[in-house]
Amino acid sequence: MAFFLLSCSSEFQSSIKSNSSQTDTLECEKKTEHTLGILSSTDEASFEGNLKLEIHDELIKGKTDLLYSLEVGEKTIPLISKNIDLLKYVNQNVKITGVSLKEGFSISSISLIHNISSKIKLNEPRKVLVVRVTFNDVLTREYFSVPEAQDMMRMLRDYYKVMSLNQIVFDIDANKDGAPDVASVTVDRDASCQLSYYTGNLRAIVDGYDARTYDHVIYVTAQNANGDKHCDYSGRASFNGRNQHINAPKIDSIWTHEMGHNLGLFHASKDINGDGKIGFTGSDEEDIEEIYGDYSCIMSKRRPGQVHLNPLNFDELDLLDNYSHLKTNVETSGVYSLSLLHSGTGAFHSKLIKVNGLDKELYLGYRKNTGSDKLLEQEYRGLNIYREGNPNNGTNWGPTGSEHIKTLFSKGESFTLSDLGIRITYLANISQGIDVEIEYLNSPKSCTEKPLDIQLLESKDLGDNTLELRARIINNNDSCSKDNLDFILESSDLKLLSAPTLSLDSGEDKDIIIKLEKLKDKELLKGLLRILNQRGSQRGSKLIQLNKQTLCL
Repeated sequence: MAFFLLSCSSEFQSSIKSNSSQTDTLECEKKTEHTLGILSSTDEASFEGNLKLEIHDELIKGKTDLLYSLEVGEKTIPLISKNIDLLKYVNQNVKITGVSLKEGFSISSISLIHNISSKIKLNEPRKVLVVRVTFNDVLTREYFSVPEAQDMMRMLRDYYKVMSLNQIVFDIDANKDGAPDVASVTVDRDASCQLSYYTGNLRAIVDGYDARTYDHVIYVTAQNANGDKHCDYSGRASFNGRNQHINAPKIDSIWTHEMGHNLGLFHASKDINGDGKIGFTGSDEEDIEEIYGDYSCIMSKRRPGQVHLNPLNFDELDLLDNYSHLKTNVETSGVYSLSLLHSGTGAFHSKLIKVNGLDKELYLGYRKNTGSDKLLEQEYRGLNIYREGNPNNGTNWGPTGSEHIKTLFSKGESFTLSDLGIRITYLANISQGIDVEIEYLNSPKSCTEKPLDIQLLESKDLGDNTLELRARIINNNDSCSKDNLDFILESSDLKLLSAPTLSLDSGEDKDIIIKLEKLKDKELLKGLLRILNQRGSQRGSKLIQLNKQTLCL
């Protein structure tokens, strides 16, 4: 059992920790910022809140990492995942049960309470605060001044304004004093380099600014006396959130990259061997190219020259909702046109094509050039093809990663994606653009014509109101695979405790284990268990008999 404390001061909390055999309550005479703390580090506990994903980026070395945390009110709880796919719960309101550890919270179970929006609303100005952080115990050499911080904020504002067609607007002077909002603070150094250190300890009033009133708070740390960064990474950000830690303050692409994470974008990878798929090849250098390989996109590792949001980014951020004439949604084979939005050597925006009816949509964009950088001009000039990233392939690209899979800049060149049944051909040049032919080699509906079949093999009552089902999922399609299938239970009698995420090859059968909890003591239990793919379409339903209980699958 876990004990919780609503505290007024850290001193009181420390005194209570020595006696965790009872629950203590404290009435505060003055209203303060309340925190929820675990008084025992070994007892089980349960939390409800919003699951957050933090991205740890070392762009210079080409490394990336995922960190998980659960926000409950003002409390941020680091999470340690053990054989639980947390990615599918990111940005969801969840209930997590587990054990509190010194370095975080070990998860034993997780359940979805209800869905919340997974996208930042960009229809109004977003207030930005920069907090310059120095340390009591570290001598700094190249300190980041207030004017330098203000210049970076202007750069960030102007960059996203242009790239978003004037739709992403950052308010960098929320207090209306005529200058970008920059706070300064000196604290003890955090050797663990956790973003939660800044968000937890510096999130209140800093240098006269109330950080809690801002949509984005950027904590910037200086170099030490030897010129080294405070932490190994260049930047860290909460995915689709408000907080960032910039550890390389004078590199503008770090600022724009981490803000992209805050807005809900993950990494822009590249298919380096040209097979239409992204995967590790065994070489560290090539692996880095795959994770951050789309050098023309700000969500990759920046090269000198012009970088921007790729076509998939535009759609993920809903930036074309007010510009529907700039996007063509393709459902059938045919010839389609792509053109630049304006002319000139610096043109980077183009209309885009979204190829639908696939397990993973494709996005096509056209670039006349990408600026002064010759490598970018050669590699990304012409027709560029993107597909959605895969969060479940072990490469840590997250839920909204983009994969740059091909550049076609020779007229008449074709590219076939056999797994998607699509061929794309660069047909001809037109005024400030190109014509492309898109061919559906298979019917785009062939994978959904036959539903999955579910057969109950065995049922067990495990006690403690827990039921276990062993079922067989059958893919009746002989030519279509089904990727990333998931399950959802709609019932007032039952709760889904665990079910696997699975993929089926064409004609494949697979046995699965599903655990359910009985919420009501009834002999007749009913529930609708749906099999879903990533887009949420229903894949199959069937009535089966579960002993004397009826379960609608």
